[in-house]
Amino acid sequence: MIIAEPTLAVPAYFHPRTEPASWARLAALGPAHADPPERAAGPFLGFAVMNPDSGPGPEADPAYYPEISAVTAAGSRLIGYVDTAYGRRPSGAVLRDLAAYRAWYGLTGVFFDQVSSGAHHLAHYRRLAAGARRIGYDFVVMNPGVTPSPGFAQLADVLVTFEGEWSAYSDYPVAEWMRGYPRERFCHLIHTAEPGALAAARARAVTNHVGVLYATELTGSNPWAALCSELLPGVLSPLG
Repeated sequence: MIIAEPTLAVPAYFHPRTEPASWARLAALGPAHADPPERAAGPFLGFAVMNPDSGPGPEADPAYYPEISAVTAAGSRLIGYVDTAYGRRPSGAVLRDLAAYRAWYGLTGVFFDQVSSGAHHLAHYRRLAAGARRIGYDFVVMNPGVTPSPGFAQLADVLVTFEGEWSAYSDYPVAEWMRGYPRERFCHLIHTAEPGALAAARARAVTNHVGVLYATELTGSNPWAALCSELLPGVLSPLG
């Protein structure tokens, strides 16, 4: 039996100069390198999140230019990290970050982080999503890290409904409203994982109603500081 593969979403919070091999690997995981794409040797990269300085930083960093070209040429998306501080960060500051990614890197996808999950913030995030799309963004990811109010599904192309440790993932609950959407609309980001966790999470993707995911053995304040070991060449294998 062939199981539909979830795609990968990698928080690439590592710099191209310090982790050139990891960036090369991200490009190699693009669907353009699969033959055929749906039966690659393991899952392919749906999107990676670049994060130069908890956002775009004060100025463009040319080290990212070739990496953006390589990842996009391979058929994946590279999207920009923008902190929203759970609705507390002013809209103007968020929109300035969006404008910087567009002007400096030509990005058309955004990863809104630290997103509030409550319905009382829906209007705020509706304005942010509309502002992003107005200036050329066609792919919006929102990361509350938990299951949010159902209205957020109308704002984002992908919702991160789990971000946390592997030890908590076994108890992940699928809200009934989520089953009304394709599982490709939901993403899980798992850290502090045991060996083989990425493969295990992929195998449970249908049960957990998720179509985009990532798991790493790294831990600490930034578990996304390097690529997980399961994404090294020759480690992944297809489901089925």
